[in-house]
Amino acid sequence: MHRRWGIGHDDMRYVLATFVTPLRWLDAFGWRPLHPHERAAAVAHYRTLARHMGIRDVPDDEAGFAALLDGYEAARFAYTDGGREVADATLGLLSTFPPFRALPGAVARRLTTCLMDPHLLRALRYPVPTRAERAAAHAGMRARALVEGRLPPRRAMVTVADLREVRSYPEGFDLARLGTFG
Repeated sequence: MHRRWGIGHDDMRYVLATFVTPLRWLDAFGWRPLHPHERAAAVAHYRTLARHMGIRDVPDDEAGFAALLDGYEAARFAYTDGGREVADATLGLLSTFPPFRALPGAVARRLTTCLMDPHLLRALRYPVPTRAERAAAHAGMRARALVEGRLPPRRAMVTVADLREVRSYPEGFDLARLGTFG
């Protein structure tokens, strides 16, 4: 499905790395530390996915994925009108999900930018949050993690179909018709 669009190999490796590096986000804002086995499983899963997709030269470990991601971003993140348009639309969509939908859109957007890395803010030409704003947003995320860590374990599995805020396919979908056929 991806091959037909001429996506460069480095771009494919970068996108793959974006699925491994959320471990850093969980380190900062998760409700518990990840077990080393969970970290290793994430790397193993995405290395296997890479093999199935024909993506070569994939890092062997989490540190390698982090270096790949950071190096790619340092070399290639730059402003484009299209990139800013996608980012603005994504922030707009984010404001429709809980808890952000309870806030004015500008507040939800500002809170989100407080959680973005400085190089991403620069590349998108978003205003840089103040140190106080960033500290408050990070404190809010840590408070959320404390609350989440004290909630009782789920007794039943939650699927996407159970989440009414996910509206991607409101009428359902036929798996055979999903994909890039254009």
